[in-house]
Amino acid sequence: MVTCILWAVVISLDRVEQVNSRLPADQQIGFTFGVIGPERHWRFEKEYERFFPDRSLRRKERILWLLGAVFLAGLVLCAAPLF
Repeated sequence: MVTCILWAVVISLDRVEQVNSRLPADQQIGFTFGVIGPERHWRFEKEYERFFPDRSLRRKERILWLLGAVFLAGLVLCAAPLF
């Protein structure tokens, strides 16, 4: 569970870095809250689609978030009878 979520965060940050590397310095997208946030910004998503039309990293990131959420829900359901 934690591994999936951590990999999703790493991929998310990598997506931001890849987009920023292709943008001019004055148009780069900053990190909201210091670390997480720009990948949810509409401008970031549009720029990502423009530079990477195959969207493979976005797909991998979303799959990992989904797996992390499913594992977390399973953990909660399994641990609920203990309390």
